[in-house]
This record gives sequence, C-alpha cells and structure tokens, in this order.
Amino acid sequence: MKHKKLSISVVSAFIAALGLTSCSNNVTASENAIVTLKGYDGQEIAIDTNAIYDKYKVSENGISSFYQAILEVIIRNFYETSTNSEVQSQLAEFESQARNDVTSKQDEARENADANGTSYDTEWQAILDAANVDDEEGLYQQYLYNLEKEDYEDRYFESHKAELTNEYIGFKLDGESYVDYDGVHSSQYPYHVRHVLVNVTASATDYVTGEITSDEARHLNTVYEALTNGRNTFGEVAYHWSDDSSSSKYGDAGIMATNTEFVNEFKLGLYAFDTVYGTSVTGDAQAKTNKLGTDGQYNEGSETIADKLSNIGLATVSYEVFELLGDYYNTEKSDEGLTVNNGLAKSFPRNVFWNSYLNLHNVFVVTDQMISDEELGLGSGDVEYTHYTEPGEAIEGRAGFRHVAGLDSVVGAGTRVLTDEFGRVIVCVRSEYGIHFMTMQRTPFEFDGTINGYNNGSYTYNNTNIAEYYTTYVPNDQEYPKNSNGSNKVTYVNFLISEESTYQERAQEVEDAIQAFDNMYDYRIFEELMESGQITINDEVVANKINEFIDQKREYNEWEDAKKLNDSWNSYLDKISLQYEIRDDENGVENSKRLVKPTCGIRFKDYNPDDPIWKYGGECYYEN
Repeated sequence: MKHKKLSISVVSAFIAALGLTSCSNNVTASENAIVTLKGYDGQEIAIDTNAIYDKYKVSENGISSFYQAILEVIIRNFYETSTNSEVQSQLAEFESQARNDVTSKQDEARENADANGTSYDTEWQAILDAANVDDEEGLYQQYLYNLEKEDYEDRYFESHKAELTNEYIGFKLDGESYVDYDGVHSSQYPYHVRHVLVNVTASATDYVTGEITSDEARHLNTVYEALTNGRNTFGEVAYHWSDDSSSSKYGDAGIMATNTEFVNEFKLGLYAFDTVYGTSVTGDAQAKTNKLGTDGQYNEGSETIADKLSNIGLATVSYEVFELLGDYYNTEKSDEGLTVNNGLAKSFPRNVFWNSYLNLHNVFVVTDQMISDEELGLGSGDVEYTHYTEPGEAIEGRAGFRHVAGLDSVVGAGTRVLTDEFGRVIVCVRSEYGIHFMTMQRTPFEFDGTINGYNNGSYTYNNTNIAEYYTTYVPNDQEYPKNSNGSNKVTYVNFLISEESTYQERAQEVEDAIQAFDNMYDYRIFEELMESGQITINDEVVANKINEFIDQKREYNEWEDAKKLNDSWNSYLDKISLQYEIRDDENGVENSKRLVKPTCGIRFKDYNPDDPIWKYGGECYYEN
C-alpha cells in the first residue's frame, strides 16, 4: 500500500510536539509504521521513526508526548483538510486570533523592556521560553492548535452530550428505571439548591461566647416570621431578606456538585441531611448510599463518615428560639433599667439564645416543639415562664411547619419541621457567614420529577426526569423537554420565570458544568479515534503503554476527587467535634459547664441583684 505524507506544517507539528530537533525525514511512509493515522481527507498517514521509538517508547514523559503528538496530528489534519465551509471559516478565525495573540505578546515584550530597562529581544526570548517554543512561528502554531483543540473538544461534547450528561449526573435511564452510570470519570451528583442567608458578625470559632448585634437578632426573627407566616414563597423571602447576592435570583445558589467549592457547612450539611438524616425524605433512598463520600473513613479510623454523622445526629432547634430573639433582640438591661453582670455582653438574652441553640456548625432543622423546661431551668426559682404555644399550635397561621414522615425517626413521631411552600425541608446551618436556611430544589436522586406539592404528608412531583432537568437547551429550542401537551417542562433553565437572555445564561451554566467535570476530554477523543480505526498503533508495547498511561491518569483523578471530598468531610467533622468539646454539652445545653444557661436569658428582664441566682456562685453569675 502506498502512503501519502502529511502537509509540512502537520509533520512539523508532530516533530515539535515530540520535542525532537531532527528533520522531517524522521516521519516517513513505511509498511512497518509504528502508528498509522487516517486523515480526514481519506489519506493514510504512516509514522515510522527510530528516533521517536527509541526515545519515547518506555518513559512516562515520552509516552505522554507521543500520545499528545498523535492527537495533535489528527486534530490539525481535521482543520487543514476539511472541505466543510463552516470548518474552513472557523479555521480562518482561529488563524486570525492566533496572529493577534502573537502580536499582543510582542507588544507585551516591548512594554516589559521599557519597564525593566532591558531589550525587546531579551523580553521576547523570555516569552518564547515560557511558552516552550523556539520562535514566533512556534508561538503562533501553539496558539492556533490550542484554539483548534478547544473547538474540537466542543464538537466532541456536542456529539456526546446525552451520555456525558448521564455520566455527570451519575445515573442513566434503563428502560423505565434509572441505574448507575458506569462512566470513566467519577460522577458529580449535582444538586440544585437555594438559600436565605442571615449574616452575623459573631466569630465562627467562638463556640460559647459569640456575640450578635440587635439588628442581627431581629433579622433572624424576621426571616423566621417570613418563612412561617404563609404569605411568602421561599424565593420571596430570599429576595427581600437574604444577605447573599443570590437574593436577586430568589435565593438560587445554582448547581452544587461534589467538585463545587462551597463552604463545608453548606455543602456537606446538605449532603449529611440527604444521605444520613433525611435519606427517605426526597428521592430514591437506596441510590443515596455512599454516593457522596459518606462511606469514607473518619480520620483513618474504623468509624466511617456516615457512622460519625449518625453519632452526632440531626440537631433540632425549637421555633421558640426565634420567637425569643424577636422579643429580646435589643434587651441589654432589666425592665427596671438595671445593668446585669456589669453589662457583660454574653449575658444579653440574644447572645444567650444564639450560643445555646444557633452557634453550631452541624446541620439542624427548626421544629414546632417547645424548648424543654429542663433546658430553661424552670422549677428552680420563683420566676414564671409561659411557653409561646402548646405543641402543635405553633403551626396555626404558620404554614411553614409540616409533618415529614421521613424524619419521624430523627425528630420524633408527629413533630412538624419548617419547610418551604412545597413541603421541602428547610435545612439550616451556621457557617462563617451566618445562618443559612437551605432547600434542595432538585436532588440527583429524584429521578422522575421535582417536588411541586404537598398534601397530608405526601409529596407530589412533576414529570421532569433528572436528565431533562439539566438540559442545555432553552425553551424556544426544538430539543427543549416538553410535556405531552407540548408545553415546556420545568427545568433548571426556566424554573424561575425570566427573560430569554437569562435562560441562555442558565443553559450555558449547565453545559459548562457538564463539559468541565472531566478534565481528560482529549483522552476520550483519542480512545474514540482508536476505536474507529482512525488511529492504529501497530507497536504493541507503545499501544499498551499509552493505554496504561491513560488508565493511570484516570485512576489518579478519581483517587484525588475522592480524597478531596474525604478531607472536606474530616475537616467538617473535626470542627463539629471541637465545638462540642469546647461547649462541653454532649448531653444538652442544660448540662454545659461553659455556656450561659438559657434560664439566664429568660430571667434577664426580671433581674434582681438579691436573687441568689445572680450572686457569686449562682448559675447566672458571670460578672468576671
């Protein structure tokens, strides 16, 4: 068989990519070719060179360079030989942009020479050295190839979007049910989350004497009132009262996945709730097992992350805490105008309630249950305290409290918890920024639809499956998910009624997330070209080395992803363990040796300096 040579530029690219200095005669046609490539114009290209073979056959760096060079030849050949007018136009744009990028670097060299008092040649050589090229043409070719490679990967993504979406989410539809997607990269299990943030200035590392301002205490009460009065949606509360920039998007925090850099309390708090505490609340309970790193080891011991989370438990905060903050937000003296404990701020009622119930970094839910008399110290004095309501009555006019059957074993049978208007549990946590009130708009484990209603303890769902939810199309596109009547389904793109430009932005956000979750797209492309026969590696040793190289890179990436998540879990759980150690309240705030007792906050307004409780040795004496 007679083989044709590549164009000079492509041959040169191959040599340059391998870092060889020999002439192009090293790339020749041969029946004994190490690599055979099929060009996009139908020509067959054989590469046979002892220099390449000897220098790169066994070393990892050599195999990497060899693999990269093969891929570069294929990609460059695609743009150089394509007769498609769209590709030709794209190449012309890339060539112009690459030339402009070189010119910009030349301008940079002149500016650096003026600034550093050196010569243009010196600065230009420094730029070439940094790019690892020999001359202007080499820099141009590097810029051009980078543009071509990025575009080629985009084309790959577009032609494989469905399977990449499934791999990113972690599940695929098999018949009428969803099963795990067994891809080559660890799935990201994306959550769509929303939140309301109440900023606080209290130190995130002061677990017992943190101080919040009167405005912050009142704001916590305001948000609680707004979430529970039945007149606001969760989004409206976020829009009007959240301290986060997401308020303009009705609390939408976007897509949160295992590789998303959110604060641990927020991200891992939701993971903890959904995979350990509220496993059966939303989505497929079985599918949640060990998807989010909870099967990892806690501090390399025998205890798993899930074990540690179970031992810590889901915290519950009584609605009365927020009522008390509203009533006492600016109380700093007794009703008689007396200064308590020499005006020590940690004795102010708002700070007592803050430290006792909200200054905790583990996840909690707000319930309709009263603070216990034991916690409040009732019965140990003549001060009377009347609870705000009897159990259950707190939901009168408080549409936000609902019974969630999946939490009965965690919060107590029949206990109602704070939810959004659709019955989604509002999961709360304290981070370095303040208190987050969070909802899971859509979890990856809700395969067949999103919660869109609540009735007598049961949820109703729409029919947007999980792959449709993360569509990359906009409502006007023909490919956008539709209902049987032709109307648009509710997805991540359009769940907020908005303008077309915003739809485009959100669709692009989904596409970017899917496209970026694996940084080894070039390996996918290489393997596909191998499977199609466009690349044939005739030397078994080289072929095995390249496959081994790709497998090792993937194994390392998967290990690194798992380790990063596990390290985050350990850091988060260490913080929670430390806070309890410092608070010394494993058995409840009423037994803490370091916290100001809640009863001292309740009795603050009725302060009597002659009452033994406020004198030296009394449980509310904190003068020093």
